Amino acid sequence: MSPTKAVEPHSAALEQFHDALENIPWAADSSNNTEAVLAMIEQIFSETEPDKVLGGSGAKSLADLAGEEILVTGVVKRASDYQKGAAYIQMTAIVQWGFEGDTGEEILVSTGATKVIAKVARLYQLGKLPFKARVFEGTAKESGNRFFDLLPVE
Repeated sequence: MSPTKAVEPHSAALEQFHDALENIPWAADSSNNTEAVLAMIEQIFSETEPDKVLGGSGAKSLADLAGEEILVTGVVKRASDYQKGAAYIQMTAIVQWGFEGDTGEEILVSTGATKVIAKVARLYQLGKLPFKARVFEGTAKESGNRFFDLLPVE
């Protein structure tokens, strides 16, 4: 068997993943948007207080929401500075209950977790947003690395 044939099924899956990710729109203020970068710089330089200058996007991570049930209502992609990752996604989500500080309003959730990106991209491609999911945090047996996933709500 040639090495190329062994890779073909993976290539098809990666192509499907790429196609699904292509469907997700870039964030309006993404770093690949010159106007957005200028707006961000103007906003930073309009502030005079350290907390305001240093303030982030206010986005939560999957780690912040581990164990929570969320309703994913939207998704955009952003360019990544991480050399091994082409993009990461930001989801808008509503925490369903029990989250400390939960206001019932949409929050921004950022992730570069490949499995989560693939699942959200596929559901977006299928027109299945909004969808409910439980944020799962686990530890890989071999490496001991932490990982995240979105699981069905039971």
